[in-house]
Amino acid sequence: MSFATKVRSYAISFVLLAAFSASALAQIPNAGFETWTSGIPNSWITDNAPGVDTLIYRTTDVHSGTYAVEGVASSVFGVVVPPTLAALFTWTTRPTTFSGYYKFSPVGGDSLFIAAAVESNGSAIGAAVFRTNSPVSSYTQFSVPITYFNSGAPDSGGIDVAIYQATGSSVVHAGSTFKLDDLTFSGATDVAISSGQIPQMFSLHQNYPNPFNPSTVIGYDLPLTGFVSLKVYDLLGRERATLVNGEQSMGYHEVTFDASSLASGTYFYRLQAGSFTATKKLMLLK
Repeated sequence: MSFATKVRSYAISFVLLAAFSASALAQIPNAGFETWTSGIPNSWITDNAPGVDTLIYRTTDVHSGTYAVEGVASSVFGVVVPPTLAALFTWTTRPTTFSGYYKFSPVGGDSLFIAAAVESNGSAIGAAVFRTNSPVSSYTQFSVPITYFNSGAPDSGGIDVAIYQATGSSVVHAGSTFKLDDLTFSGATDVAISSGQIPQMFSLHQNYPNPFNPSTVIGYDLPLTGFVSLKVYDLLGRERATLVNGEQSMGYHEVTFDASSLASGTYFYRLQAGSFTATKKLMLLK
């Protein structure tokens, strides 16, 4: 099986997570693993079995925020079981990049596998795969481009995380461990918009994640094609960043704001499109 075929196979498997789609948000759910219920990160599926085994843990060793997720390959009834983590969520644009922050401590050449897919009507239209068997002791960013198999607008997205055995080995080794935090989709490719997808009104969405460090995504709806300005200001009203300043087509748009050069604090972002103006608050925590 070719690598491309494997990517498609992994991506299509995300439809098995459809039970979570009804309550998911139009973003990666719980992308920083901040909220947990009964030992499970909210909006995610794990292979934890209460009273039998625990492979996915909440950890305070984080890239940002209070919590991150940790997976540990463990022996269960004499068999080593790899940790797996997955989610399916609503997603309606074609992102160009999938990224996040990770640590990895492999045993016996085991590898960390992180995949993302965007889907339309239950079929994958694009996917991204990150895989490594190199140990990483401090949080390091991975960033991989999303390869599209066909055109069209997605309606959902999925993420799958697991530890796999080394090439030539038939087993995962006990003790192989990953930590993961701050997952995100970013960028957007052009998509033909059908009449049913054209927004009915101007709208500026709350950025996510919020609070954030160092980047966040801002989305907005344009019912008409026209000149658009999106800028970031500090509390004194000083312009700190220009994110958009030009003609844009009707539809839903997203832009990533990288605040690496700014100090922690509260900022405002303002959208101007024709006679429409809206302002929202965001918080940078370093």
